[in-house]
Amino acid sequence: KEVEALFAEVQAKGVTPSEIQTAVRQLTVQTVDSVRTAQGLANLIGTVDAIFGDPMRFREDLAKYSRVTNQDVIRVARRYLKPERKNVVKLVPGARGISP
Repeated sequence: KEVEALFAEVQAKGVTPSEIQTAVRQLTVQTVDSVRTAQGLANLIGTVDAIFGDPMRFREDLAKYSRVTNQDVIRVARRYLKPERKNVVKLVPGARGISP
């Protein structure tokens, strides 16, 4: 219920500019770190090509991140963070080989 309350708040108010900046910074660092090696760059290019059919499309991502607005966050939250789209996973110690 706490997560659903948080989703409702984001759907209504969005997030702060600081939260958007933090997310953009994290995604930027993650992207840059992922291509520090030839293998990392090849993996990124291959994944992007397989998904979008354009191996160089990843270059647009950094610019897109910096253009995200609070209204974008609200729009996406309203579209995807719906109770009927929720999946709940319960891990029970000892069940099916899960050790405590």
